[in-house]
Amino acid sequence: LAEASKPIVAITNDASYQELHAARMRLVKARTNTTKRGKSIREDAQAFAKTVIDMEKQLLGIIQPEETRLQSIQDTFDAAEEARKQAAAQAEANRIKVHQDKIERISGFPMRYVGEPAANIANAITSIRTIATDASFEEFQPLAQAAKDKAIATLEQLHAGAVATEQAAAAEAARIKAEREELARLRAEQAQRDAE
Repeated sequence: LAEASKPIVAITNDASYQELHAARMRLVKARTNTTKRGKSIREDAQAFAKTVIDMEKQLLGIIQPEETRLQSIQDTFDAAEEARKQAAAQAEANRIKVHQDKIERISGFPMRYVGEPAANIANAITSIRTIATDASFEEFQPLAQAAKDKAIATLEQLHAGAVATEQAAAAEAARIKAEREELARLRAEQAQRDAE
């Protein structure tokens, strides 16, 4: 219709006026029919959309509870799995701490014997040699063995120092005793000379 009226460009007489008016009325009628038809289709579409929305709600009403139930099961499993992982991590941390504490006790063992008599240190060396640094230390076995070896070496040094100190003290005591005996002998000889 729009193309059919393109040749009309001006009104020149009554016939052209009537032709223009008739073309315009055809366009008006087409426009109003199109508007009515569009409104009718929109009403149908809106009713269809409302029906689709209602049907959607009904379908969701059927599946939503099942989805919620499955989500609850999954959440429970996920929480239990997380708790299991945390418990396993805590157990591993505790296992490592137990080994580290044992190794620390072995490493700190010699410090208890600083300044002790040689006999006590010798007993400590015997005692620490009985500590088993076997497979019970798991992956920490090399560290435990190294700590034990170092502790034994430290105790042996302490023992050697204590023996040397005790021998020096004994030698000093023997020297003092000998000097006192010599002094007592000299005094006795002097007293005898004085008496003679």
